Amino acid sequence: MKHIRFTIFLFSLLVTPSAFAYQFGEIMAKMNPVHLTPDIYPSFKGGDQALLKYIGKNLQAPLSAEGKKIKGKVAVKFIIENDGYVREAEIYRSSQKAEVDSTAIEFVKNMPQWRPGIEDARPVRCLYILPLHLK
Repeated sequence: MKHIRFTIFLFSLLVTPSAFAYQFGEIMAKMNPVHLTPDIYPSFKGGDQALLKYIGKNLQAPLSAEGKKIKGKVAVKFIIENDGYVREAEIYRSSQKAEVDSTAIEFVKNMPQWRPGIEDARPVRCLYILPLHLK
């Protein structure tokens, strides 16, 4: 009888890890939610002017096989963690050009640390959407 219970227990562990991982992910999300409207929004260190300067200096349009710049407008959404680092960057609005989209994602992933959003006097994770124009 003990062997049957042990076998059933092992089988349940093998069958349900994805369900467990999903539930664990939901629990963690509730413990550390992404804020859409914090008391103070996240900001690039130095403010909006510094962000524009950083984009102008560091964002380059990709080149085609013929050496021509591939231009496009794209919006990238990402999470600014409570420590200010950028995570989970993905396309929010595509340029319809794979090279432009992938360049924008890489640009955002490599951004320096931000000032995090603040909710109830503590730093929190926040969603941020950044429109970019590669030209």
